[in-house]
Amino acid sequence: MPTLDFKGKPFVYSHHLSVPFRELVVDASKSVPPAGEAPGLDGNLIIHGDNLEALKALLPRYAGKVDVIYIDPPYNTGNEGWAYNDNVNAPQLKAWLGKTVDADDMERHDKWLCMMWPRLQLLRELLSETGVILVSMDETEISLLYSAMDEIFGSDNRFENIIWKKRYGGGPKEKFFVNLHEYVLVYAKSKSVITKIDRPLTPEKIERYYKWTDDTQTGSAELRSILGPDAFPYPKPSSLLSTILEAKFHPTDNANVLVLDSFAGSGTTAHAVLALNKADGGNRKFILVETEDYADALTAERVRRVIKGVPGAKDAALKDGLGGSFTFCELGEPMDMERFFAEDGKAPSWDQVARYVAYTATGETLTRAEGEDGFAGHAGPYRLHLLYRDDPKWMRSNDAMLDLTTAERIAAAAQADGGKPVLVFAAGKLMGQRALTDLGITFCQLPYSVHRILGDGSEGVAGVDAA
Repeated sequence: MPTLDFKGKPFVYSHHLSVPFRELVVDASKSVPPAGEAPGLDGNLIIHGDNLEALKALLPRYAGKVDVIYIDPPYNTGNEGWAYNDNVNAPQLKAWLGKTVDADDMERHDKWLCMMWPRLQLLRELLSETGVILVSMDETEISLLYSAMDEIFGSDNRFENIIWKKRYGGGPKEKFFVNLHEYVLVYAKSKSVITKIDRPLTPEKIERYYKWTDDTQTGSAELRSILGPDAFPYPKPSSLLSTILEAKFHPTDNANVLVLDSFAGSGTTAHAVLALNKADGGNRKFILVETEDYADALTAERVRRVIKGVPGAKDAALKDGLGGSFTFCELGEPMDMERFFAEDGKAPSWDQVARYVAYTATGETLTRAEGEDGFAGHAGPYRLHLLYRDDPKWMRSNDAMLDLTTAERIAAAAQADGGKPVLVFAAGKLMGQRALTDLGITFCQLPYSVHRILGDGSEGVAGVDAA
């Protein structure tokens, strides 16, 4: 298959592997939790921060679990004001940093591809085996996007694109043909496992469908009714997203999908998810990521208002409130070695360390469970124990060490758990590796830096102590 070539590709081809894992830090003051509950990371999320780093931060919890990805990235028309800002270790790309990409930029297509490539790689890792990704685009980069998606997702996993009418006609500035439509490219993680696609129709849905096709310039009016004038330029109408999300990619249960949007903008995707849940009683969840500083004042504020109700809305459900909840997060510090012994009160939480070491060691998300001796749950075939506290004094004490008595208890629990192989993460050990091997335990020392072996497609545990 022909491959796409562009300036900077050798430097960004595997850049997603070097992006640091970061902690997701909950901001309760900006969240709307379920009644009587504290905000947490298992429900709807709105994340403020660089979307490349946010996608990497989501991997330990959501790799292979996202059912539908919808993104509306910059179209690269030259008047959007975006700049290339990824921290790639290459002088050629560093020269691009912070410079606004305009229509006269002779490298703007290369910059756009360098921005998109690592994000598409991480989005693919987050997608479930039965999942689909939908990408909005106009004619500016549609051909390059096709080539990038074909290479990353595989041309065999491409569906036909969706064409939607974005406006009614031209204007006084139009000199030649008038472009009235945009595209939504659709790819599967694995097209072979999707048995069929349908969108069950009722008389009400048919009526709404025809209304939607005749009324696609409602995004701005809709957002204006929620947040006031000039809140955000050219937002997609929530009806477009609702129409897309109503499609059933069998065998996925449409009413319980997890939807991710990493270019969240004005929050239209969350609005559509909540509206569908209100209409059919579904339990869809959303994760939004917004890089810009308006993540709270615009993106999250729209979602707060549609949850609680918009007094002036014409739609009765929106006026009464769609219901729902979300947790607002910021990106925390990188999960590097120093943070496990941080004295500044910023050591990562036990739960996030457990998910981090599980994913980076095994390539699998952690299925959480509670138990003795730091039992965290299962990651793939492994039983995982983590001896850790976000307390630097404890981490430097003998209590943070794996000793023989603790190891024997862990081995006995593993035998009762079907004889699963055991990974134990701790600051140190007070016993030899031979004794641990006899007990069926692999010891991994904290501070810990582990990575999956990805080069040949195989997976394994790296960085373990063999002493």
